[in-house]
Amino acid sequence: MQVENTIFTCTTFFDFEKQDKWNCFCNAIDSILEKHTKDDLNKIKKWIVVNEYSKKPKKDWVAIVNEKYPFIEVIQKTKENTGQASSLNIILEKIKK
Repeated sequence: MQVENTIFTCTTFFDFEKQDKWNCFCNAIDSILEKHTKDDLNKIKKWIVVNEYSKKPKKDWVAIVNEKYPFIEVIQKTKENTGQASSLNIILEKIKK
């Protein structure tokens, strides 16, 4: 019997100006998918990504992630919850149950 007992979490800032965070994110997720067996991946019951707030987002990151990785839940932060501490609190709230 397969037990789903893992929650994958990640924080990012896709609109970061000094580095292509989208490309870094895709490389990381693709690497995870390529280097782990189906049995290992099936243990992950949730994939959660929290994206930092941007005043002028370049793209609709939630839609883009959902299109490429439909199994990932993307949480787009708002102006009221900026910063890494807020991201971690969002994650803690999502995994509480």
